[in-house]
Amino acid sequence: MNIVRTSFKYHRIVILVVTVLMVFGAYALKYINKNEFPDCTVRQGIVVAVCPGATAEQVEQEVTKPLEDYIFTYKDVRKEKTTSTSMSGMSVVQVQLNDEIEDKEEFWAKFKHGVNEFKAQLPRGVVAVMVMDDFGDSSALLITMESDDKTYRQLSDYMDALKDRLRTVEAVGRMTVTGMQKDQISIVLDNDRLSKYGLSDRTLAMTLFSKGFTTTAGRIRDEVSEQPIYVSRSEASVRDIEEMIVLSTPAGDVVRLKDVADVRREYPKPDSYITNRSTKSLGSSKNGHKCLLLSVEMKKGKDIV
Repeated sequence: MNIVRTSFKYHRIVILVVTVLMVFGAYALKYINKNEFPDCTVRQGIVVAVCPGATAEQVEQEVTKPLEDYIFTYKDVRKEKTTSTSMSGMSVVQVQLNDEIEDKEEFWAKFKHGVNEFKAQLPRGVVAVMVMDDFGDSSALLITMESDDKTYRQLSDYMDALKDRLRTVEAVGRMTVTGMQKDQISIVLDNDRLSKYGLSDRTLAMTLFSKGFTTTAGRIRDEVSEQPIYVSRSEASVRDIEEMIVLSTPAGDVVRLKDVADVRREYPKPDSYITNRSTKSLGSSKNGHKCLLLSVEMKKGKDIV
């Protein structure tokens, strides 16, 4: 009660203090940094080596162990916290840095350069070695782009145009697109047409392998099994694949792939995809539209508002 009584007695002083605080707050609002997700230091990174066709044991002996030995040559790496995982066609090493490291950006720059040079010492089957260290970066804004009638390829073109526009905003940093689905060329064999020419699916597969039919993303799938394909050369168009010769006779007659199979370009059944759960999207009450997600990061020191 004494505080209330004093405030009423010296009300002019109270009004003056409140006015000064309001002016100071308005001034500070203009210059204070506003970041929904403050910067944090993450001393972790991942090294991924891709070697298609290799078994987990081969990856462990020929890729993971040499890669670990090289990584441990860096004194800033915390060896007891660094772990590795070997699987068919891929090696993943989770790198943990020492807590006392001062400039992690400088370390990762040197580390990436060193790993790129070390790749030459790995087996030829290793097609890529990647270093990812940006786990501390956070998104300032998430934008979804969806459509009921556009393909993923068309949405990708629109997304590229949107990114070009957003790059003109000074505060915008890195932008990452997630949810893109790549189309593929599928071959559906017709058993009746195969038997007409005395061919089997395995014979046809061996013929295609010898011609370098596809790249590491290929698969042979039937009702009981699914097998990966690992060859070097690829064909880009449906017509090129349809015209591939799978059988030739001494008389000069040829059987092309289109004679025994249907070749079409389509989107595969995705292992994962992104949907927009907003009930107001596209002016419809339906939700769950498949979409692309654009993550926009803000440059350090910029105003998120």
